[in-house]
Amino acid sequence: MNKTPLSSAYWFIAGFVPTIIMLMLLLYFFPMTGLQRIFTIPMTLVANFFIIFFCLGLTRLMPKTPGIILWSLTVIATLILTAWWHPQDIYPSVGQQAWLWLNGQEIKPFYEYE
Repeated sequence: MNKTPLSSAYWFIAGFVPTIIMLMLLLYFFPMTGLQRIFTIPMTLVANFFIIFFCLGLTRLMPKTPGIILWSLTVIATLILTAWWHPQDIYPSVGQQAWLWLNGQEIKPFYEYE
């Protein structure tokens, strides 16, 4: 990985763009977030900012191949975190819905979990 500041900025933007795209898609396909959106979207952006910033610092110290692998895993982790923290009003979060769906369980509203 190139060690210039401009190259670092490009890598940071390249790591952060998938988070922004994922948030836009989640807001489009799962719009029923209510007021929870006010807290979770900034919290997600800040958490992903620090994860990507930390990874950028680590990859500058590593050789090229392990750095690319770490960078890919970081982008995947930020996307999973973004989906897991996206709230819903009457349903579990999107990440929990995906987990239930992958395990073959029914996704029910909160008021039916009694």
